[in-house]
Amino acid sequence: MNGSRSLSPAITNYQCIGVILLIFLSLLVFLMARIHKQLKTRVSAHGTVGATDVVYTTSILECLTTEVLQLAENTNKDLKVKRITPRHLQLAVRGDEELETLIKGTIVGGGVIPHIH
Repeated sequence: MNGSRSLSPAITNYQCIGVILLIFLSLLVFLMARIHKQLKTRVSAHGTVGATDVVYTTSILECLTTEVLQLAENTNKDLKVKRITPRHLQLAVRGDEELETLIKGTIVGGGVIPHIH
């Protein structure tokens, strides 16, 4: 190892170029200064947060947000609608197995999941 760092498997599984392209196309920007400020107020170690912590947290938030928006967009294409509503977010999250385990809360205005016996 000549000084190079390897990223965790969770981030390397995403196609980073595609994610960055989607972020720029959707004009989705997370400000690192704002996330750094939020982390400093919530950490218990006297407000000490490193720069790499902020970059890592920001990249995770961006990846998760683009993933949910992509799934909601696919739901909209299936329903032939142009606007994303909480219902479409609910269907997108509950349709994906990994996101369903991550997001266990209720999406307000999402309705119920159709279940056929």
